[in-house]
Amino acid sequence: MKNFKEELNSLKDEEYKKFNAKLCPDTKKKMLGIRIPKLRYLAKSMLKEEDWKELVYNLDDEYFEEIILQGFIIAYAKCDIEEKYEYIKKFVSKIDSWAISDTFVPTLKIKEKDLAKVFEFITPYFSSKKEFEVRFGVIMLLDYYIIEEYIDQVIDILDNIKHDGYYVKMGVAWCLAEIRNKI
Repeated sequence: MKNFKEELNSLKDEEYKKFNAKLCPDTKKKMLGIRIPKLRYLAKSMLKEEDWKELVYNLDDEYFEEIILQGFIIAYAKCDIEEKYEYIKKFVSKIDSWAISDTFVPTLKIKEKDLAKVFEFITPYFSSKKEFEVRFGVIMLLDYYIIEEYIDQVIDILDNIKHDGYYVKMGVAWCLAEIRNKI
C-alpha cells in the first residue's frame, strides 16, 4: 500500500467530483472525484500486490472513494462467502450513501450455491434502524433474489420493511418495479 494516498490523488477529477457530489448528497465523507472503473482497477491491482484482509483493515475512511475501494477489495477477494461475512458486516456499517451500497452489492457476485446462506446473513439488515444497512439488504434482494425460488419471501420482506428513510423507500420501490418487470 505504498504511496496509496498519492495514487488516489493522482486519479481525482475535479469536474467529476462536482458531478458526483450532486448525485450523492447523503454521504458525509469527503470526495476526491474518482470514477468507479478506476477504483475497480485499483482494487484489483492492490489485491495482486497485498493481502486483502490487511488492505481492508488498513485503508482509511476519510474519503468516499476509500470506502468504495474497501468494498471492491472485499468483493473481489478470493475466498468463501462465509469468510467474507466479517468483512462485509464491518463494511456495511460504513455505508452512508446509496452509491456505496449500490456499487458494492453487484460486485459481490454471489454464487447460486451460496444464495441460501447469504439470504440468512442479510435477513437481520431488513429490521436495522440504520437507513443504509436496510438499503444494503434491499439491494441484495434486488440483485440476487428476484428469482422464482425466493420471490414470495422477497415480496413479504419488502412489504414488512418499516424504515422511513428516503433511500430505503427508493430501494424498495426499485425492487418492486423489477419484480413487476420480471413477473
